[in-house]
Amino acid sequence: MCNKAKLFKIIVKLYKLLFTARKDDRFGRVVSSGSMNVDDLIAIAVTRRSDINAVTMKASYEILKELALEGVCNTKQVEFGLSHYSLGVNGVFIGDRTTWNNSEHSLSLLATPTAEVRNALKKLSPEVRGMASSDTNVNTLTDVSSGETNSRLTPGKY
Repeated sequence: MCNKAKLFKIIVKLYKLLFTARKDDRFGRVVSSGSMNVDDLIAIAVTRRSDINAVTMKASYEILKELALEGVCNTKQVEFGLSHYSLGVNGVFIGDRTTWNNSEHSLSLLATPTAEVRNALKKLSPEVRGMASSDTNVNTLTDVSSGETNSRLTPGKY
């Protein structure tokens, strides 16, 4: 388990960061070792805890997920799994008596890691393995709102 004293090694690959003045700036990405969905997690959990079967565990998860979503939609701050969830508002409002405009404003789901996750992350041991091979690169980025190239991005615009 990640919350035990053992350090877990993760691999980080570097990529060119083309949108800064320095030509040797890089950003790192964790190399994924695969993916897991709820069914995968349940299958592992069942092997570790034989007193709970997969059907019961999946049904319990679905009920809790539905209740968590209902809570968030009712503006509750909900802790579920590895994060605390709440609603956020995107977009700029002009003046004190403005109204909601669907073309300028939207809601988003904010996720903040739990203390358990933050503590587990401290136990990871990243190993930087140099530059990654990359066939696809973004060399030019044009802000559709301003038309500027490689200099700014306007939030909320496509």
